[in-house]
Amino acid sequence: MHHTRASLSFHRLLDAAFEADRPWLQAAAATIVDLEHHGGRVTVTDFGQSRSQCALFLVDLAKVRNVAVGDQVAAGAMIERRGDELPTVAPRPVRKICQNGAVLADDSGTAQSVDAYQVDEALRVCLSGEVLARAADRFRRAATTTIVDLRGLLERLRLATPPHDLVDEFARAGDSTGWGLLNAATALARDERNLARRAERERDAERILAAIERGWAAPAHAANSTPHHASQFSGRCRN
Repeated sequence: MHHTRASLSFHRLLDAAFEADRPWLQAAAATIVDLEHHGGRVTVTDFGQSRSQCALFLVDLAKVRNVAVGDQVAAGAMIERRGDELPTVAPRPVRKICQNGAVLADDSGTAQSVDAYQVDEALRVCLSGEVLARAADRFRRAATTTIVDLRGLLERLRLATPPHDLVDEFARAGDSTGWGLLNAATALARDERNLARRAERERDAERILAAIERGWAAPAHAANSTPHHASQFSGRCRN
């Protein structure tokens, strides 16, 4: 798989892309340029492609929201093409405190399949302040929830991430809240170099978040403990 980082310009990215992916990548490039002209700080954080898949990861550092003190998320998006299907555009807020802090908040009301002519509108929605604000609200609620029975929670979910890896990373990071568990999942996803597996592992964060919202973990006050917010453990981030 061809793989590049943000150090490569978008022009070089387009030159390296397969012919079938160039129309929607060009549309994304035009949107990025326009957003930057209107105050955006949009960066390509990652790009990967093979014959069976192509994905582009973006973040707009001009749009940020607080989750906890000293812990912010920025607006982000992912455009992914699998096989011969149309590419899908989905929100992907990025945690600023760590390089590995990507969170894929792929809710069915925002993620959508698009053709090249629809990329602009879909990308603007996913990078909008409104979508970021909704995601940040969900993350804040997760940050007030202590995970009491992690193994029991994981047994109820079908995750792409091996459960024992998630248990170990959650314990290592030291944040006992739902927000800590989300970041443990995305830290492990960041270590995955296979693009398809990484995207699926990032979706584990959304699965975990949905489970927390369904009440599968006890509120912090019920656990009779004070949540350890990620900002208290910023020195433990894996970069």
